[in-house]
Amino acid sequence: MDFNANDSYVFFVGQNDPYYKGSIFKTINNINAIVKKYNINKYVVVSLTSKRRYEIVDDMNDVLKEEYKDHYLDFRTYLLTNALKDAGIQATKQDTTDITQHKIPRSLLNQDLFTGNKSFNDLLANQINEKMKTVGYLK
Repeated sequence: MDFNANDSYVFFVGQNDPYYKGSIFKTINNINAIVKKYNINKYVVVSLTSKRRYEIVDDMNDVLKEEYKDHYLDFRTYLLTNALKDAGIQATKQDTTDITQHKIPRSLLNQDLFTGNKSFNDLLANQINEKMKTVGYLK
């Protein structure tokens, strides 16, 4: 893969980080190695999302936030607060229960309750676009 130091990049940690001791630190090391090797300055690191898969997701995201500061996009918090409204989705009883349990609302997930559906992905694209504008990568 070719990298251009003037391009903008997205590292979507999402729901695919392996779940074992120290996994978030390995992810950070991998992202940092790519950033350093290819001299990347414009990038966004998107949070983990799934508490169903990672019980300590919020702690892991705190580590990402601390490491990446302005490069970090807290998509998980957005999914739990404003996403349904922004997607024009009326929260179901199950969505409300999910949010109360700090889990991503089912209306934003595929049947596996793990991967995001079209609404999730559209919201993610919009949030990345807004973040890139905020940090000055896009006008």
